Amino acid sequence: MKAFEQAVKILVIASMIMLAAVIYSCSENKGGGKGNVSNAQNNSAGDFIMVSGEQHSTTDVLTSPLMRNALREYCYSMTMLKKAREANIEVSDEDVNERLEETKVVIDQRNTTWEHYLESQFLTEEEYWLNTKYSIMFERLVESKVEITEEDKLDLWDAQQTSIIDQYLSDNHLPESERSSVEFELVEDICTERAMNVLKQQSLVDVRREIIEESSLELSLVSDEAARKQFEDLILNKAREAQAEQAAAGSLPSTAK
Repeated sequence: MKAFEQAVKILVIASMIMLAAVIYSCSENKGGGKGNVSNAQNNSAGDFIMVSGEQHSTTDVLTSPLMRNALREYCYSMTMLKKAREANIEVSDEDVNERLEETKVVIDQRNTTWEHYLESQFLTEEEYWLNTKYSIMFERLVESKVEITEEDKLDLWDAQQTSIIDQYLSDNHLPESERSSVEFELVEDICTERAMNVLKQQSLVDVRREIIEESSLELSLVSDEAARKQFEDLILNKAREAQAEQAAAGSLPSTAK
């Protein structure tokens, strides 16, 4: 899920949503009645938040597709972290710093500075560091689900024998005359790597589906039960149902957006 790579940004946006939920909850006792999710005009004078100097009703904020998407992705991110903890997946500071240095090399090759890159992403280095940690954790969660069998490697060897031998000759700087002497045992590592890449793609789909199915949300700060249920349905349940319908129709894979 590409959204997982934006976990830090999502955390910030989700905080805004929860603030809106608090305001919504508090405003229910204003204006003589409870907030009405399905009718924004019923909001009381105090039932709003200010964005760029303009008033936005909390109903509009919490039902906005942009905000629903942000909180949905936040839920997916938190579910991913929970699953990673349950699988005893750890990411050390050294792991993150190493990935960060690799990224800085790539950025430098683009003839821009690291500082300018962070500015373009609207992130501090600390936020980017945490973002990177989450990304590595997700990668390892996906990899932890992959089990490569001998049959998987042999299937790759049968299907991609020519390109595998090409890679072996190139990697070892061997002449074309050595092609006929290359057997499976010599290229088993290459077959393993390629099998891993293929199986990781399927694991990615499976993990995303698990995350979607296991994610849940309870907006306890919204005290009106009907409003809370509608918010929760909009954010997770209806999106999950719509995605399942589209997947069944073959229009998209069963993965997070």
